Amino acid sequence: MNTETINYWWMNTNPEDWRVLDHPVGYHDTEPTHRPDGKRRAVFSNFNKVRPGDLMIGYETSPTRKVLALYTATKGLHNDPKEGECIRFRIERFVKKPLGWDDIKVHPVLRNSLMVRVNNRGSLFSLTSEEYHSIIGLVS
Repeated sequence: MNTETINYWWMNTNPEDWRVLDHPVGYHDTEPTHRPDGKRRAVFSNFNKVRPGDLMIGYETSPTRKVLALYTATKGLHNDPKEGECIRFRIERFVKKPLGWDDIKVHPVLRNSLMVRVNNRGSLFSLTSEEYHSIIGLVS
């Protein structure tokens, strides 16, 4: 795949709903575009931009507050009979060194990223190639 066509994403998961480490490498799941209360997720427009092959950072929100896994998008925005409107992804691997939120906020490349600027409020944030690869360097 031509790396210029890959999008990079930061995806939050709430451990009350879905714990990253409860699933094996290779596991497929979906991320719905709407919250359980029916409201659209923050940064809703990003869901329309996800394409198969995009690379994703898997971050588990409070109380964990760490990057725990790397995902690949396997299907863009679509309607799933169970989940409704969603994207699909696969767990590629768990990180060797989980990366905490406090370290992310002060990292020279990451401190100006969108997810830091909005204090990580939302579920799917775009990353630049530099931001994505900085995270990969920190967790490998």
